[in-house]
Amino acid sequence: MGVDRSISKVQILVVIGVATAGHRTTLVVQAGGKESATTWRELFKEINGQGLDASQVVFGIMHGLPGVNKVFLKEFPC
Repeated sequence: MGVDRSISKVQILVVIGVATAGHRTTLVVQAGGKESATTWRELFKEINGQGLDASQVVFGIMHGLPGVNKVFLKEFPC
């Protein structure tokens, strides 16, 4: 049996949290088949379901995907 040495490109979704003291934490790294507001909504819901205190989220920086701003503000009303 041989080893498959091929390389495949995979899209990933990444959410990084930054504490007020500047400490960065990777909250989620997830394979994402497509970038859509719906995909991000589910990702944000997952983060909230894992114990993130949404009231402590002050702001978000996104790359400009249409609709993701509204999805973020619904899940994290800053």
